[in-house]
Amino acid sequence: SNFSLFRKYRSNGREGRGVCILINNATVRAVPVQVPSKFESLELVVIDIVGAAASFRLFVVYRPPSSSDYDPESLSYVTLLCECIDSLIPLNSTFVICGDFNFPKITWSNDHNILTNVNSCTGTFLNLYYKHVLTQFVTQPTRYSGTTRNGSILDLVFCNEKNCVLNTNVEAPFGSSDHGIVAFNLIRDFEP
Repeated sequence: SNFSLFRKYRSNGREGRGVCILINNATVRAVPVQVPSKFESLELVVIDIVGAAASFRLFVVYRPPSSSDYDPESLSYVTLLCECIDSLIPLNSTFVICGDFNFPKITWSNDHNILTNVNSCTGTFLNLYYKHVLTQFVTQPTRYSGTTRNGSILDLVFCNEKNCVLNTNVEAPFGSSDHGIVAFNLIRDFEP
């Protein structure tokens, strides 16, 4: 009763897999946002954090990795994901989008990723990114792979207000995960 749990299980039936948001009820009040049934196949949870002083929308996303940026099934998923996020972005309000997006080819340290092909997973997502003038806050690798230990920034935090997200840091993985925990502070005034 001290926490609220908002979750979406993976649609392929693998129990215990999916995305979730755990909210401390003593700190903030959260209400679920209804995701239209058209987007049922997506691993996505959306909530509104509400308070007398401020409110904002929080999206938590998982996008499965793909073998190719042009894979038709992956492109269909990314297109649907972007359409869903676009349709649920509130007008004239702050929103935060975070999760595991699996875009290893996007160089987030470059402020001007060029849309070389909008008919790719990367291009489709970057189109949403630029359309809503988002800022991406994760600057450290969140997953390491291979014997060379090359890191990729796969887990991301976006916001439409540059001064809302502070102190973004990648910490040690949770449990047996091969992804680091992305910790960050949201600067908003809330009254539970």
